[in-house]
Amino acid sequence: MVNWPVVGMLPSLLLNVHRLHDWYTEVLRANGCTVFFHGPWFSGMKMLVTCDPRNVAYILSTVHPSKFPEGQDFSEMFDILGDRILNADYGSWKVQRKMVHAHFRNNRFRYSVMKTSREKVEKGLVPILQKATKETNPINLQDVLQRFTFDATCILVCGVDPGCLSTGLPTVPFARAVDDANEVVLLRHTVPKFWWKLLRRLNMGMEKKMADAWEIIDKFIEKQISAGRDTTSAALTWFFWLLSQNPSVEDKILHELTSSIPNSNPITTKPRVFTSEELGGLVYLHAALCESLRLFPPVPLIHKGVVKPDILPSGHRMELGVKILYTTYALRRMEVIWGKDCLDFKPERCISENGMLTFDHTDKFMVQCRSPVLHREEHLIYSDEGCCGCSSLQLPTSSPERSSGLS
Repeated sequence: MVNWPVVGMLPSLLLNVHRLHDWYTEVLRANGCTVFFHGPWFSGMKMLVTCDPRNVAYILSTVHPSKFPEGQDFSEMFDILGDRILNADYGSWKVQRKMVHAHFRNNRFRYSVMKTSREKVEKGLVPILQKATKETNPINLQDVLQRFTFDATCILVCGVDPGCLSTGLPTVPFARAVDDANEVVLLRHTVPKFWWKLLRRLNMGMEKKMADAWEIIDKFIEKQISAGRDTTSAALTWFFWLLSQNPSVEDKILHELTSSIPNSNPITTKPRVFTSEELGGLVYLHAALCESLRLFPPVPLIHKGVVKPDILPSGHRMELGVKILYTTYALRRMEVIWGKDCLDFKPERCISENGMLTFDHTDKFMVQCRSPVLHREEHLIYSDEGCCGCSSLQLPTSSPERSSGLS
């Protein structure tokens, strides 16, 4: 990554924007897990990008909450999110986090999550996947899973089933609007601040797309829906893709199902939909889910600001106004942290010698100081992945394709 006169490192970023997270991982791997990014002169694009566990733990530590807030720049880039938990700084975030945790710990809510997931799997997802196995035309698995999680989230938040996961897979304007908004937010990180603000004022280019998407979203959703749709469906998609690339793992999950749960033989005409109680004791299944989330975290890149000068544990000096990007995607793919098999999908790394789930890996996961979004989504992801995954694995074998690099 060359720091050119005038344009800085922007050309390298633009050339790799289609594979941003993999590119960040390569750059960080070659530069000791932390690097400064310099944008064009006078653009204000100076960022520290890190996946060093020491830096991440220090930045997220509650001892220093006021030093590294999301900041004004973050709020402006993610303006479409308003002041919800992803966008909130420490004080507001703490209040919202407390409220969300109380809600997610409620047994009635947990039961509702599982009941909704089971019904959508049984009446929506399974029939569509069964039909797809009988036809020669491939289906867009990510689109189907997004429809599944979107319907489930709408039912939980609004009490209304939008019917996205219905026969014919109808076009959903909201889903397209969310994708457009996510694309524009990503592009805002690749151009000088004054440029995208000018486009927004003139309602041109990518900012016009954002304005149109915002209008659609405002008419349709409450704050929590987009988080449930995107993070959970992304985790589901990568889980299925990893299983397709590692058939031995799929076989072990099916063996655990058939040996641990009565009447769960996968060779049936109608796949069985399991309950959370049945899936709770399946060690290998949960290890596979953990390993999937390690390789493909639902929130791969997190933004912070600096309001007080400081020095990170890595020795990097942080000045007022510098932006920080820490990448959980790269953090979970560093050989110095995970070993030479860091890119391998190995559920066994989450299982102890006595055959139980081990949490020795949680320090590497940064669980004690992880993003509030990941913490909030954990229960939904495990409920949806366990229910959806085990039911879908009973269908005839299919082979998902990876269309492009993660971006």
